[in-house]
Amino acid sequence: MARAFQFDVEAVVKQLNRILQMELAAVIYYTHYSFMIYGHARIPITSWLRDNASESLAHAQEAGQMIMR
Repeated sequence: MARAFQFDVEAVVKQLNRILQMELAAVIYYTHYSFMIYGHARIPITSWLRDNASESLAHAQEAGQMIMR
């Protein structure tokens, strides 16, 4: 079956790999910084950072699925 659009697969995979790299780095940063918070406002800030880490992980999984197709 022919593709509806012609594009450079190698270039697309290269960009998806870059997206995957950045999203996985974000997971690490958000998680790391969530351990560094202290004080009276720790719980909501930590929760926000960990929610962002989860969202970045979901994005990384989506990019990984696109690469493997």
